Amino acid sequence: MVSFFTRDEPPLTPDVFARQCEACLAHDSADRLRWLRPRTLVVCGRHDQLAPPKFSRELADEIPDAHLVTIQGSGHVVMVEAVERFNRLVLQFLDDERQGPGTL
Repeated sequence: MVSFFTRDEPPLTPDVFARQCEACLAHDSADRLRWLRPRTLVVCGRHDQLAPPKFSRELADEIPDAHLVTIQGSGHVVMVEAVERFNRLVLQFLDDERQGPGTL
């Protein structure tokens, strides 16, 4: 995440980042997760320091029929850090949904 924000011009100001963090801390919809019905794919980076994998595990545990994939060697921006693996997982998940529930 640090390299992502320091590589080029940061995509958001420190104030916007702080407000995003505050919004995340104030938001809690955990009590509604069990009502989700569609199969759900939860993907996280193994080395995410902003939202550690334990939170993704908790999320997947609360959503019925959720599947958790933790990607090694990636952090908070897993969709950028492991773009090929991430895209393959999402496309396979969507393909499985079109053909009927499968496994990843």
